[in-house]
Amino acid sequence: MSETEFQTQSQTTQSHNVMVFYVIHTDDFYSTHKKPLIISYFGKLYNIFIKKRIGRPDMFYIIGEKIYVKLWNDIKKDILAYISSMHNDNIFFNRSAEVIKADKNIKYDHDTKILSCDNKNIILGGFNLVSTLEELEPELIPPVLAVICYKLT
Repeated sequence: MSETEFQTQSQTTQSHNVMVFYVIHTDDFYSTHKKPLIISYFGKLYNIFIKKRIGRPDMFYIIGEKIYVKLWNDIKKDILAYISSMHNDNIFFNRSAEVIKADKNIKYDHDTKILSCDNKNIILGGFNLVSTLEELEPELIPPVLAVICYKLT
């Protein structure tokens, strides 16, 4: 992972490369270690849940109308992604929800594949998750980018 810092008058922005890989991964929503995560992005709420995994990185499930996106890190801190049909819309939790207020603008440049957010520039290499979501369910792009920005990098 290469890091570069850009100085501005009031803040420092860090840049680093992150590879994204699409993984065909058997999946289920069943776990006793689930926790809800709600992302508020400029007044719009997105429902996500975290599957806590003992000794391994947590998995983030971003739920849409027709599909869901699962994101998690591998041991190298690369981002792994899996997309599937939404087949179960009743998911129950007994833990308190974590809330992320992503009211700062999250910007993604399609040409450079740079995600800018939270004083970070993240260069997303590999699998083009944003383009795929534009074709499948564009509504999921803001919460996916927020999870990448605030939880996976």
